[in-house]
Amino acid sequence: MRLKVFFALLIAAFGILYFYYNKGTYSNTNGFELEYIDNNIIKEYKSYILLNFCNKSNSSCIQFQPILKSVYDELADPNIKIFNIDIFENPELLNVFPISLIPIQFFYTQEGENFKPNSNVGMKFKEMKFNNETYYFHIGILSQEEIISVFKEMQNN
Repeated sequence: MRLKVFFALLIAAFGILYFYYNKGTYSNTNGFELEYIDNNIIKEYKSYILLNFCNKSNSSCIQFQPILKSVYDELADPNIKIFNIDIFENPELLNVFPISLIPIQFFYTQEGENFKPNSNVGMKFKEMKFNNETYYFHIGILSQEEIISVFKEMQNN
């Protein structure tokens, strides 16, 4: 019995330490978090946009954050926006976008059109009809090079 209690406390302690150690890694992305967005707001930006839906406690999302931050810093282009949205804190967006798994990314042109790349990266994208619209998206983690190539392809179209 004592052994079970000891292991339960040990697991709880590791969980608390893990949460404490990692809690800032998702939100510390230098100002590109959003709480809400929809197709009308996307069109108002008149920018190339990457929407990344994630959650602060998801390990893949945590792993993806340094990549997004690096792309954000490297591009530093006022016509390119990278937005992170915590879907657990904004569940109403499940009615706006076809989100089934996280992390999930949607790219948009300056005209506010959802974009599917024609390059090799585009082969990793999925297509889904949702709310009478066709959406193209990627589920999982894209590399820095893949994200940059999608932005370049959008700019060259």
